[in-house]
Amino acid sequence: MGFFLASKLRKASNTVAIEKKRDELRSDFEEFEQFSKSDELKQFNELELLVLSDEFKRNRKMIESKSFKRSELYQEERAFKKYQQSKKFKTYFRLKDSSELSTFNLVEESKDLERFKELEALMKSSKLNKKENAEEISEFKRLKSSARLKEYFKFKKSKALKIYNEVDKSSDLQKYYQLEERISSEEFKEEKAFLLDKKRFEKTEDFKKLQEYNSLKSSEKFVKHFKLKDKNPFEEIKKWELTFAEEFDTGNLDTNKWITRYYWGDKLMDKGYSLDSDLHTFTDGENVKVSGSSACLLAKKESKEGLVWNPN
Repeated sequence: MGFFLASKLRKASNTVAIEKKRDELRSDFEEFEQFSKSDELKQFNELELLVLSDEFKRNRKMIESKSFKRSELYQEERAFKKYQQSKKFKTYFRLKDSSELSTFNLVEESKDLERFKELEALMKSSKLNKKENAEEISEFKRLKSSARLKEYFKFKKSKALKIYNEVDKSSDLQKYYQLEERISSEEFKEEKAFLLDKKRFEKTEDFKKLQEYNSLKSSEKFVKHFKLKDKNPFEEIKKWELTFAEEFDTGNLDTNKWITRYYWGDKLMDKGYSLDSDLHTFTDGENVKVSGSSACLLAKKESKEGLVWNPN
């Protein structure tokens, strides 16, 4: 009797385990089906299509392989520095705002220089008469010997002024100012900083999308979904058809599904009875308790009256 009961209990335990596995499989299948149709998975698939595309990979490679020294910005900065370091431009900018050039320009527009030129023309003229033009000759000598005009003529013949005038009228100066404006712009500075940044790809929108993709892919929800997709354990469950279900959630035993009598007694006589070889009798559900989504069968020793079937 003890062996028989243990065997029955083992079979009951196995049944519980099997039903548990089936319930888990059914739950996984419902979850899988629902998630397969979700907007979340749709967005992930679109994101995956993007980050795994050849265009995305080419764009990432292009960004990561960029170099400031191989860029147009580097050439522009180099050209600007070349101008800055050239002797001509150094001379030009040294004179540009100097007091030396400012004094020269003031003398250039002065009445003294204008008068000196008039007198100089007279001195070279055939009409010059030493007696009649004695005052003019004296004035000319005075102006010629003035330190201010001497410095003027000396500077006018200088190599520095010659260079200044050449640069001031050149297209190179215009190019210099264009490069200066370009290099001092915020756009140039930002692009240069981007090219010098070894982690420049991490500053892009593409990187954000890649991070989002990797984060979703490694999340528990997506890992489970793709694991189930690869294993595909649902072929058998797709063939399942629900033929009977009982949740024991009404608080009472559903008599449309369950009987508490011996089957043939119930069906043929509408009464419960035991066989004369049985050590029990049926009690019409007195020892069946339904609660907590479970039905509990109480087996206990007690005295009860009931019908017994004797085949004789």
